[in-house]
Amino acid sequence: MRTKALSGKHLTGYPVYGYKQDPNAKGVWIVDEEAAEVVREIYRLCLSGYGPCQIETILNDRGIDPPAVHQRKNGINNRGNTTYWGKGIVGKILSRMDYLGHTVSCKTFHKTYRDKRSYNLPKEDWIITENTHAPIVDLDIWERVQRLRESTKRKPTLMGEMGPLNGLLWCADCNKRLRISRDHKAKVRYYVCGTYMRSRTGHRDCSIHSTPLNFIEPLILGEIQSITAFAREREAEFVALVEKTHQQTADTELRAVRVELDKSNNRISELNRIIKRIYEDNVSGRLSDERFDSMLKDFESEQAALRERVGEITVFLETEREKSSNIQRFLGLVKKYTDVSELNAEIVRVFIDKIVCHQAIGRGNARSQVIDVYYNFIGLVKEP
Repeated sequence: MRTKALSGKHLTGYPVYGYKQDPNAKGVWIVDEEAAEVVREIYRLCLSGYGPCQIETILNDRGIDPPAVHQRKNGINNRGNTTYWGKGIVGKILSRMDYLGHTVSCKTFHKTYRDKRSYNLPKEDWIITENTHAPIVDLDIWERVQRLRESTKRKPTLMGEMGPLNGLLWCADCNKRLRISRDHKAKVRYYVCGTYMRSRTGHRDCSIHSTPLNFIEPLILGEIQSITAFAREREAEFVALVEKTHQQTADTELRAVRVELDKSNNRISELNRIIKRIYEDNVSGRLSDERFDSMLKDFESEQAALRERVGEITVFLETEREKSSNIQRFLGLVKKYTDVSELNAEIVRVFIDKIVCHQAIGRGNARSQVIDVYYNFIGLVKEP
């Protein structure tokens, strides 16, 4: 089975929902257009702000056959017996890499041949073979859905509201999400710091960071319209500005990170020499077994922590090197969404990664507040 997986072959008895077997080639998946359109609609609904529970209700209300029923109707021997959509089915569809055109195998294992139970493997141990069949979902859409589902469940508030910015606003001081609230006397809705709201004592662990909806939503729409127009009409200037911004913010951090990387690698090599030396001392009798075990445990623990940190730094440096390609991906979004006339959940999540709100200063007409908008792929862009 593992050999077949490494060669990119499918191990399942039947294709995942959205695909069917090619009648002219055994083991080859082709797109089932009827089911594929349902898969695309599920991703569109997720980007529009609907969660799995809401999506399942929509699909059931529309009378769309769930995967097991649809596949049986089309001659696929799906052993499932579910006759309705459920949040688990929707959630699985929203997480599958198969819809990118990749074959994903060996996600579970059996401890022994006698053990019939399946155990989950960590994602880094999966066997993923790319581009084995036609994709149904674009990479950008799939990645945005994964970020959205990881960052927030986006449930409606107690007032039944689910604004387009829900789950994206963060406190600049405590790094917690801002939650929607309402001033019933003034009939004003606004976002406030989650830490401030959770306090059940007289002492507040963070300030309120009050951000009115009638202020933040038009502001974000204007920012999106402004940066997309800038990128579309003056592309070369936009690319130069993004690169300059990244360079200014990353130079100091990159220097510090590279120094830390060198120190960590040198310390790992030094620990290897120390471990070898204490082993020789233990063999020769100069170091007791008890002392040797204690020292070895400490050194190996330090070495493991250093190796983990080296991995983190390496990933960070690789991410910095990918910044130029990320700019092109953002420009691709700009060309795809040419007319941004209203603020909705899909548009917000297409362009924005997060919004950081600082504590406002002053009151009334003298009130001012700093809002940092971090865009997908390019991060925070500081205008000249």
